[in-house]
Amino acid sequence: MSKLKISLFGALIVMITFSSCKDEIIQPEKSLLESAYNNQSVNELDSYILGWYSNIHPTSNSELSLLSDTLKYIYELYKSYYDPHNLYKYSMTGSYPETGNNFYKGIPYIIIQNHINYKIGDSDSVYVLKDFKPKLEKDSVKFLYLTDKYKNEMLEFLDNPKYKNDWYSIMTFLNQRIKIFIRHYNMGWHLNSFPEIEEITFSNNLDTAIVSFRIRFEGGISKLIRSSNGWEMIESRLLWIE
Repeated sequence: MSKLKISLFGALIVMITFSSCKDEIIQPEKSLLESAYNNQSVNELDSYILGWYSNIHPTSNSELSLLSDTLKYIYELYKSYYDPHNLYKYSMTGSYPETGNNFYKGIPYIIIQNHINYKIGDSDSVYVLKDFKPKLEKDSVKFLYLTDKYKNEMLEFLDNPKYKNDWYSIMTFLNQRIKIFIRHYNMGWHLNSFPEIEEITFSNNLDTAIVSFRIRFEGGISKLIRSSNGWEMIESRLLWIE
């Protein structure tokens, strides 16, 4: 074989090898979440969620001790306020949420929002408590914290154009373990387990708080006061529906 033929043959091998490597690079591996849905495998879904639960832990007491009083009060308020298994508590007067009171009955995992918006006094400034991971305890469920990593992974799968007509079957599949909902007009997803706090407005001395909340397609406000016994909700009602 001539040197020219050998050179051409070698160049061809290099090109094929490069093309193969390039294909491997640009072909992303399917996520475990996507694989679970495609295979309709609850075992794979359990594996994904268990990894999430094992990887992200609540804020420790030592970490809490380093926070400002305002941020500590947000953690304390949330632990007193949040109860996805008693949604009727958020409508002390007027109609109850359309979800009913057993919305999360039998659901083994509850998803906790990772950011809290808050204001103080009459100021228009809105602050954000990020990486919010309160330690919650309930015998029948485990809590997942919706960090940016897991939010992005979820949305990368849920917003994949090839599944745009599968939203109901995807929701039904995932809701065997976590309960998520598509927004009105298919404009995104509700990933957090309700009630979701949209904003907290504290009084200047931080002893009163007005909480704006959402329960799926409805929302309202709650009023809480702080005493030596902690935070107590004294008013709560629904104000709007989408």
